[in-house]
Amino acid sequence: MQKRLSLILLLTFSIFRMAASTPYEAYIDSVVQVSMSSPIVKRAPINVDKQTLLRTVNESSWFTVGNDNYFCTGIPFDRQINKNTADAKYQVSAQVRITKCVLPLNSYLALRYTQRSFWDIYKFSSPFRDNNYNPAVGVVTPVFKNNALLGVFNLFLEHDSNGRDSVFSRSQNLISASFRYYLNPKVSVQFKAWGAVLAVENDDLYDYRGFCSLALNLRNKTGRVMATFNANPNLNFRRWNITADLNFQVSKKLEQYVFVQIFEGYAESFLNYNKYTAMIRAGFCFKPHFISIQ
Repeated sequence: MQKRLSLILLLTFSIFRMAASTPYEAYIDSVVQVSMSSPIVKRAPINVDKQTLLRTVNESSWFTVGNDNYFCTGIPFDRQINKNTADAKYQVSAQVRITKCVLPLNSYLALRYTQRSFWDIYKFSSPFRDNNYNPAVGVVTPVFKNNALLGVFNLFLEHDSNGRDSVFSRSQNLISASFRYYLNPKVSVQFKAWGAVLAVENDDLYDYRGFCSLALNLRNKTGRVMATFNANPNLNFRRWNITADLNFQVSKKLEQYVFVQIFEGYAESFLNYNKYTAMIRAGFCFKPHFISIQ
């Protein structure tokens, strides 16, 4: 237990160091400051100097936050609340930029690793219920129209697994493609689709995890309050897995937030992907910049 707790604290400290502002973030904040006052539903191009933006990406750290990094704890809202149903959940995610933006279409090659763990922290001996591992390699491509940043396209080869064997094994090898479109500096929409490659160990995963997701990301005029709504339909679109986050920034200088997260649906964890889950949790989070090229 002490080793596990030490690992979590070490990872948290590492993410804290990674969350500091970069040359890219300083530049993008300076160019979007004026348009942050525009109406939330109005198209407001993120006008940049393309070469300057690419240079700041290349000058920024090669080791950055990948997806959201967080620790939270919470309770179910579909069954009795006790030490067996309450839990903790944390996610650690990092990205390594292998090349500069020198590939075709100003792309760069990246490695990304995300681990999500479900911790029965209130049970005797506090066992980990499930650990999900997601290493990935692929290309990241910023999309421009003239000198406006429209969005970011990702094409990745991913492995999803819970690292177990026998009847408890859950794994998929995937090719994923995603595009994040910036309507304005306060609103982005992201669509992601994936398909299995090579062997499929759990062929009914698509019945619960589907093959695509759609996310809406919002932030207020000051940039200190953010909300995300993610909808993931199953294979036949009869069920939807919903994740909603509300984040409040702790410091203007760092991407640190306290947040509340609601999940309702299936496949939150790999081990119990075919079991319904409804949880509300709260905790702290380190996020990539809202307008990130990753």
